[in-house]
Amino acid sequence: MSDEPKKCIFCPFVGKLTHEHIWGDWTRDHVPRPHNKHNFKAIIAKTPTEEVHGPVRTRAGDALNSQVRIVCGPCNSGWMGQIQERARPYLVPLFDGHESILDSNAQTRIATWATMATMTGEHLSYDTESVAVPQSERDWFRKNGVPPDNWRILIGRYQRQAWREQWRHVSIPIYSAKDIPGRKASNRREPNHQATTFTVGQLYVHVFSGHFRNLIMDWDWRTAPRARSCLTQIWPIQFPLAMWPTQDMTDADAEAFSMSFVRWSGAIAEKFGWH
Repeated sequence: MSDEPKKCIFCPFVGKLTHEHIWGDWTRDHVPRPHNKHNFKAIIAKTPTEEVHGPVRTRAGDALNSQVRIVCGPCNSGWMGQIQERARPYLVPLFDGHESILDSNAQTRIATWATMATMTGEHLSYDTESVAVPQSERDWFRKNGVPPDNWRILIGRYQRQAWREQWRHVSIPIYSAKDIPGRKASNRREPNHQATTFTVGQLYVHVFSGHFRNLIMDWDWRTAPRARSCLTQIWPIQFPLAMWPTQDMTDADAEAFSMSFVRWSGAIAEKFGWH
């Protein structure tokens, strides 16, 4: 980021911040880093029906080595490190593509890790206006150690072929007609919903959250129906035992699932007069 904050994004600490590995430095022991550079692209919606695709930028190193300097030392080495360690035993088999039966504890730990990666990964963007998760949800996450109840997290198995992205973040402003805020200097409205997709090894993770909880929870994948058979929901927990994977994904699936909520939210916004 061009203008890094000096305040920890999770707590009131102000001062020297540390580098946080988005997916955990420990993952290098289990997932190869074959690339010496990677492409980075942010997608920001000015309105739910108008996407603004930022320029494709090239960064040094493999995408899985990405770090951001946005958290303080006590958070980084404390509760955040504990989330990584608690999720690690359940994540490694998924990175390798091994079939797994995930109990409620495993689902919660993986979902918590995915939430932390999403909250910190938002700050990978060069555009700080793309951050959609409010401070109140980061505060809640730090205090409670599980995803907020307006977050929905699904996972699938994807063996990469032609689809090159390892991380995609889309921020979206969805407001009721009576609550539309003013625009920022950039002529954008503040985003209050987000959809993040990332892959680590063969694990494909899709996370979405937002102000209107009913939009998140009631969404039925109508714009990408194959997701119903390819993705397993781990948050909110639906079943005490979750099978992974249910069906392998294709390149087309990886792309379609990552943008499906965005397409759907635009249609809903038009239908109900939201903007």
